[in-house]
Amino acid sequence: MTQVTFYGYDDQYIFTAPVSFDPYGPCPANSVAEAPPATTGTQVAQWTGAEWVVLASRPPAPAPVPPVNDAVYTRLQFLFLFTPQEVIAIQTASLTNDAVAYYNYMINAVVTLQLTDTAVINGVNMLATEGVITPERAAQILAGDPAP
Repeated sequence: MTQVTFYGYDDQYIFTAPVSFDPYGPCPANSVAEAPPATTGTQVAQWTGAEWVVLASRPPAPAPVPPVNDAVYTRLQFLFLFTPQEVIAIQTASLTNDAVAYYNYMINAVVTLQLTDTAVINGVNMLATEGVITPERAAQILAGDPAP
């Protein structure tokens, strides 16, 4: 059986190894038919999408991207992100603070919400600005971390 050789690359498009496969099968992912140039020492070959280029060394790995929490929360699930003391502080502050009262009313009016929604982000940050919760807790809540 005849094999075809392609040239594989990683998530930084750096050449990793030749990849042989059956010509009647699917082309391997992250590979190209064009052979990379020879490299020496710390040099690496990087695929640009059109051709291989030689870099003096491997570039640093990109910083990991934090996952986006776009899960849909029920009102009760959202409230469980707060401690009981924080929920009580929100209720108490809503008696004298119009911004907190409005946000509290809006949260109680929704059926579901997402932590990536601008209104939710602004509201949780407003609770921190008004001193109802700490900025650290606001960040934890918006990350979807449950109450400690």
